[in-house]
Amino acid sequence: MIYQHPHISLSAVGQASIMDKSRVTRSVESLVSSGLIVRETNTEDKRASVLDLTPEGHEIYAKVSKLAMRVQRRFLNSLTAEELKFFDIILSCVMHTPRA
Repeated sequence: MIYQHPHISLSAVGQASIMDKSRVTRSVESLVSSGLIVRETNTEDKRASVLDLTPEGHEIYAKVSKLAMRVQRRFLNSLTAEELKFFDIILSCVMHTPRA
């Protein structure tokens, strides 16, 4: 998410995530400690933080996304046309179901 939305706010990550606020915060702390992302004060709202990938974070993202795309292609190519149609319907339902 941070790759697609550089300078994204911590609250926006939380809203888009299926994780609760404390888990998002812990995950961000872990990524900051690992040197994969940086957290800075939002220049427009000093109370808020924004997140960006570090150069190492960009490198890891590039490697992981290539692997994920290969796995996704392999999975989708293993489905018949009918299975793919049902998978698409189920995925749409899951993605559009409001979080509790």
